[in-house]
Amino acid sequence: MSGQGGEQAALWLERGLRAQAAGDLARASACFEQALALGRAAGEEQTALAALINLGGAALLAGELQRARALLEQALAVAQRTQDSASLAHCLGNLALVRREQGDAEGELRLLEQALEAARACGVPAALAAVLGNLALAWRTRGRPGRALVLLGEALRHFELAGEAGGAANALACVGELLLARGEPEQAARALAEARELFRQAGELRGEAQVLEALGQLERAAGRLAAAEQRFEQALRIHRFTCYDRGRLTCLLHLAGIWLERDELERAEQALLEAAPGADEEAGGGVRARAAAQLLLAQVRWRQGQPGQAQQLLEQARAGYERLGSLAGQAAAEAARARWLLWQGALAEAERALERAGAWFEQCGEAGGQAEVLLLVAEARLVRGALAEAEQALAQARELCERLGAPGGGAAVLCVRAELERRRGALAEAEALARRAAADHAEAGRPGAQAAALGLRAAVARDRGEWAAALALLEQAAALRPPERDRAAAAERALFEAEVLLELGRGAEAERALAQARAGAAAMGLVPVGAEAGALAERLALARGERPPAAAAAALAERAGELRALGFAEPLGRVLGWLARAREAAGDAAGAEAARAEAARLQPSTSPSR
Repeated sequence: MSGQGGEQAALWLERGLRAQAAGDLARASACFEQALALGRAAGEEQTALAALINLGGAALLAGELQRARALLEQALAVAQRTQDSASLAHCLGNLALVRREQGDAEGELRLLEQALEAARACGVPAALAAVLGNLALAWRTRGRPGRALVLLGEALRHFELAGEAGGAANALACVGELLLARGEPEQAARALAEARELFRQAGELRGEAQVLEALGQLERAAGRLAAAEQRFEQALRIHRFTCYDRGRLTCLLHLAGIWLERDELERAEQALLEAAPGADEEAGGGVRARAAAQLLLAQVRWRQGQPGQAQQLLEQARAGYERLGSLAGQAAAEAARARWLLWQGALAEAERALERAGAWFEQCGEAGGQAEVLLLVAEARLVRGALAEAEQALAQARELCERLGAPGGGAAVLCVRAELERRRGALAEAEALARRAAADHAEAGRPGAQAAALGLRAAVARDRGEWAAALALLEQAAALRPPERDRAAAAERALFEAEVLLELGRGAEAERALAQARAGAAAMGLVPVGAEAGALAERLALARGERPPAAAAAALAERAGELRALGFAEPLGRVLGWLARAREAAGDAAGAEAARAEAARLQPSTSPSR
């Protein structure tokens, strides 16, 4: 009877493993429960232990962290009592994954090191490979991609020795993801294609979905948003079918990022809110998913004109990533903070934040993150008029973007190049680059970025004195990105429109646009926009005869002082030009000449949205 019961237990265990490979976690758990009961009844302790370990693993995959921990701790006690090193390695490895999802970075690494010791002691290739793979992910999170690749290579060899196609596929998928992050898309694509084929051979739907997610990241890095969206949606369908909550959360976050890039704020918000109920301590995504959702939702709230809530969400995301020990996550949060600091005029603090974010991304081997930070560094340097330094950062960003598969560095690089050329006075080159960027953004379906490129073209038209052309381009930009899509960008655009309308002699319209700019700047904390808007208001009052030239000149000098202190070179140059006119009107020839001389020394600059 005992032998027959043991055989039945082994059969149920095998059925559970097949169901889990196919992504049917509910059936897998039921099979493992049956195997556990039969194994215990038959006195087959090893079969019962295997069932208990797999039952804990299925609970972990389902996001039932407390249940998984309780089951795995029961299994751990049995493995320690029986001195079963292989089972001990499995238990410790899965308990480490529970700690990872709960945000206990130190506990995760400690348990993985113990699991590795047990796995090496038992000499079972599959057990050793599984631990090596998880240890590789832990070291990648901590900014050690080189060590992670070495461990994954070792894991792959042991999975192949064990004849574990599914495990080998998982290791290859992880290698592909890491190579993609490092900026090696061709090698990544080869590893992912091989992994996908192995997952298909093993019948592992969940693994195939993992590869689809990585392929989606590859497409997005190359700027192919439609293809990336298709990959993520395919993966999401598999995760919903297999009830794999952690994978569902990850796909929703990827899709939300794409929709945010397309200015589809409602879709992004909906996806993030769908993910949010599951992104807690007891969900498959745990702390990691919650931090990622908070970071994306912070960006949605910023664009919606809720800077206070955006800042709160950003701080929560940073705290979550710190708890996880995720350098890449901390770097992403710091880069987002730096972008907002630029908007708010805290130039020196923004550059320090970018330095930290860039160092963290470099340590993690995250080429995409490094490229994004370098583009922001170039923008910050343009803000303060350091053209040579901006060009250096731009060249580095372009090289990284090309490594990631974006020809010419992509449209984002074209925009910064266009601004750099405009700043140098090469207006024809700037116009050509901005046109190319606008066309590329339009093709990719990024209306907000397309609007920013049109804003660049409008700036070129302003530099040429073509005010009607500048206004037409700004109106096109407003149609692509209305105020509700980005409050900060709308405030800056309204300021630009007010200046153009004033030059065209349309004072009443200029006043309305100026009021919108000042309201937006006050609501969003856009100090540079507010300072320049105040200066433009003085210029408007002077033009209408509502302010004596001397009083207007005094007010303009004060606004110029504010912009000088902020380090924003281009708006300072414009205000100094207005100041020179006011002083001239007041009969202060020497003061007018001094203002003109300082304005001439300043290279025109850019602000974060252009």
